[in-house]
Parts: sequence; structure tokens; C-alpha cells
Amino acid sequence: MLAHVRRLLGVAIFTAPALAGPLSTGEWLVHLGRDYPLSAQASLTNADAHMTLLLMQAAGRVEPALPEAWYWQADLLFALDQPDQARAALAEYVRRAPDDVAAHLRLIERATDALQTAEERAVAWRQSLKDAAALPREVRSDLHRRLAEFHANRGERQQALAEAQAALADFGMNFAARQLLDQLQGVEQTPAWRLEWALAEMVVNPADAAQAVAIGDLLTTLGLAADAEFWYG
Repeated sequence: MLAHVRRLLGVAIFTAPALAGPLSTGEWLVHLGRDYPLSAQASLTNADAHMTLLLMQAAGRVEPALPEAWYWQADLLFALDQPDQARAALAEYVRRAPDDVAAHLRLIERATDALQTAEERAVAWRQSLKDAAALPREVRSDLHRRLAEFHANRGERQQALAEAQAALADFGMNFAARQLLDQLQGVEQTPAWRLEWALAEMVVNPADAAQAVAIGDLLTTLGLAADAEFWYG
């Protein structure tokens, strides 16, 4: 945990933006928290993380509408192994920054991990979808994909199909949902099929070296050794 705290405080140092003008009190406290790891008394320990957390919490009290105060509280609380408080802070951040898709997805993941049974998780996902109009399409898609997997694991094919299709209707680039739909529909997983999905995943993460090698291997399997050389390079 200490290593993660050190990493997080290091990130705070390098992500603190240059001051562009007068700051509100809340913004000043956030900047002070970000700058604290640079101070002479700081040593990137748990105690320093707690000090930074206190500053971010003060910023949230002084200026509750300031998203950054809640974002940093969540990160620090997760690093300090206080997951309940961290999820609450992350939820507050998401309410203030509704367009931050990554934060939404992180909140779903963390909230899901806190639930004990698959049934509890499915209930939570459905509850989240009741406010679907307020959610980014990627978040709605992720919730439907999770429900599709829930039903698929129980052999409830029709419900799984409906949820997978809903996931793709919301966000067509949800490759996990597309793969699940293909499996539910009995699409044969040929080397060409695997190549299609490997290429799609490279679009999402073009720096994935292992995936590039996998694409080269698939091309070789398909007799396209010359094309494979590019991916091995």
C-alpha cells in the first residue's frame, strides 16, 4: 500500500497545473494539497498522504461543487485502503463531472467489487440503469454488458441476448459485448474471427505489444506470413 501512496503523491507533483490566475479558496487548497509532496517536510509516506487528504477534504467542505477535490479524495482514500469512503468520494466526483466516462466506469467496478453475490450485483446494475438518460452511452453499455454476462452465466440466453444487443445499441465499440453476442449466436470462432477481434482491440490500445504479436501469429496461421512481419517488428 505504501508503494501505491508514493506513486499517487508522485503523480500529484507532476499533474499540478501552472497557476493561470486568481484561485478560489477551494482551488487554492487543492493546489496546496498537490504541492505538499514537494515541501521540505514531505517524505511520500502514509502520513503525507493523510496530510494531502486533509487538504482535499477541506477543499471539498469550502467549495463542495469543486470536482477536483473529490477526485483526489477518492484516489487517496483508495490508496490508504479505505474503500467505503473512497467510493463515496468517487460518487461525489462523478456527480460533479458527469462526462468523465473513465470515472463512471471505475465507480461501477469498485461498487461491484464491494457486493458479495452476483444477484446483488445485477440488482445494482439495474438500479443504475433506471437513471440511464443521465449516464454516458459508454457507461450504459458497460452496465448492459455486465447484465448480459450475468444472464449468460445462468443459461438465460434470451435475456443475455437482449442485454448484449442493448449494450451495442448504446455503444457499438463495446468489444466485450460484441464477442459475447457472437458467442450467444453461435458464431464460429475461426482464426479469421479471432483476427478481426484482435485488430479491433488494437484500435483501442495500439501500444499493446502482446496483442501485436498475437495478430502476427494469427496472420501466420492464415498463411499471411509477409503481413505478419509488420506486427512482429
